[in-house]
Amino acid sequence: MPKFRKKPVEVEAMQYDGQNEAAIREALGAHLYPIDPEDRADDPRACASLYVAANSVYIGIVPGEWVIRDARGCYPCTPDIFETTYEPVDE
Repeated sequence: MPKFRKKPVEVEAMQYDGQNEAAIREALGAHLYPIDPEDRADDPRACASLYVAANSVYIGIVPGEWVIRDARGCYPCTPDIFETTYEPVDE
């Protein structure tokens, strides 16, 4: 079976803390908006909704998740996957 390695790619990312939607919108250009508690039927833990252009859909995100921006746009990532996939880049 052929094996493949993920190509190194740099991304920009910010961790969502449940209240920093405006900072993430400003820094990443993400379409991220708070969700009212009565509108959290899909996931009661989700405090914000992130538009993912690749799928043309809004996805609920919970505090602690990362919002990543790459060449395809913005998308959420759970903390455990983020830690195993990404490392800081020295500038």
